[in-house]
Amino acid sequence: ATAEPAPLGRGASAASSAPEASTVAAAAVRPAPVQAPETRPPPEGGAFSPKKVEARNQEPACEASEEPMAVGKRRKYADMEPRTLFGYEHDYYKHLYNTTSNPVTKKSLGLLLSYLDFVEGLQEPEREGCLANFIQSRCFEICYSTVIVGNAAYMAYSADQISAVEWEFAFVIAYTVEIILKLM
Repeated sequence: ATAEPAPLGRGASAASSAPEASTVAAAAVRPAPVQAPETRPPPEGGAFSPKKVEARNQEPACEASEEPMAVGKRRKYADMEPRTLFGYEHDYYKHLYNTTSNPVTKKSLGLLLSYLDFVEGLQEPEREGCLANFIQSRCFEICYSTVIVGNAAYMAYSADQISAVEWEFAFVIAYTVEIILKLM
């Protein structure tokens, strides 16, 4: 009483008709159980830990006022000292430089601080002369304001038409001359 294999039909193979092949195929189809990801609490000294955030919010509002800020309150504009563009970043990196002990970090922060000092010290030279007076005059502003309005009107007029490259080229040249004169 041996079991005879079932007759093979079209497209069936001998391996698929064997009983052990079907159990292997069923095991291959069954997905592996999914394990829950391991959860760990964040390290205590992280930059966004509650203690660090609270300590940052308790720093003085500015050097002029010595009162600590309450958590969640914003600084008033009148209480702030006038700052340059890189003033806040400079103070932040200087604090990191003074508190770090890693020599590589200290050296890179020192280089960054020297660059920020250089950028803070940059000043635009005083412009003098006939051309400078013309560029700073009201006439120059009115002239180029007219060019801007003319360009906007031309763009609105030619939005649904084939545009003339010559007009666009003229506006580009006018804008280029303006920026060169302003930067001189």
